[in-house]
Amino acid sequence: MTEKKDYLDEAVRKHYDTYSNKGLQLRVQPFLQTELPKNPARLLVVGIALGGEEEIEAMNTYFPSYEVYGVDVARSALHIKSKAKLIYSDICSLNFENNFFSGVMCSAVLHEVYSFKKDGKKEVKRAIKEIYRALAIGGIAAIREFFVPSEEEARLFCITEESFQFSKQFIEIFRKNLEKDLRKNFILEGREVFSSKRLLTDLMLHFRVAKIHFKSFEDFFRSKEAEEIYLPLSEEDYIKNIESAGGKVVNTSYIDFPNYYETIEKNFKLMDNKGNKIKNKFGFVDIVFKKK
Repeated sequence: MTEKKDYLDEAVRKHYDTYSNKGLQLRVQPFLQTELPKNPARLLVVGIALGGEEEIEAMNTYFPSYEVYGVDVARSALHIKSKAKLIYSDICSLNFENNFFSGVMCSAVLHEVYSFKKDGKKEVKRAIKEIYRALAIGGIAAIREFFVPSEEEARLFCITEESFQFSKQFIEIFRKNLEKDLRKNFILEGREVFSSKRLLTDLMLHFRVAKIHFKSFEDFFRSKEAEEIYLPLSEEDYIKNIESAGGKVVNTSYIDFPNYYETIEKNFKLMDNKGNKIKNKFGFVDIVFKKK
């Protein structure tokens, strides 16, 4: 049995400040595009570490009459200086009464729930039910997650030696320590990697994270990021879970990540099985829903 590590708490302690992005309006865009109930005048940010601080700041800036709460399962994240009530709580079992919030922002959290819980798919469904339960009638929740491409078979050509060496090591250890080994889902032939378009995109995203946010690949492969699957569920999967919980989806939108393309496309070429280049798409999808 592999020794269990608290990857999330470990990540916070390392203070990966380069994850921060001061685009405050973008942080609360789903709430600016919809009408929040005035009561209860409370908002929740799920996940404080690695970006949540900016979401709290954005909530306070654009919705100053609301009381802001923040939750995280990484205890070290709760010690930041913040204009919010910070509480230790698991999204799959929120420590709040029914109908407690007018708005809930859950940004880049559910893929971590999937990644680090024993039964990720089941726990994501449970988390969405908890968000719905904590929302007041007419309340608005936003789930922001990576855009997920299709499952069609594809191939990835490693243009540089650096990307080739990274890919070999990534395939070898991806999810291995969590006993969810995905090596069998990749085939490496020469400098080409064969898998689904979704998993190959996951590989490319991990490469960029390693290049931009870590001092070395060695540091990256010792971190939680090497275990984390960024693209576990599609937009359609999240919508099904929302509707199953009782929520009504009122808006979906795509946010492109223009800064992602250059680093990735200097190192990789994504193709279909006939060798035709596939256009990359790197960004977030906002899924906004209301409690009926």
